[in-house]
Amino acid sequence: MISYLSGTLAEKQPTRLVLDVSGVGYEVLIPISTFECLPSAGSDVKVLVYDLIPVSYTHLPLPTILLV
Repeated sequence: MISYLSGTLAEKQPTRLVLDVSGVGYEVLIPISTFECLPSAGSDVKVLVYDLIPVSYTHLPLPTILLV
């Protein structure tokens, strides 16, 4: 389980943000109250997260990795 993400705020919208952590972009769904507290894009932030996996979810999708 992931407890927090720390990196550069790449994007922010009222219900989501994208955090660049060492070149990997993590999309995090957020409430509007969190959006209102965020600094501007390009700032370094630490975001506490909670993984919610429904009981009916029988498998986790494997990430797609493209080698360039």
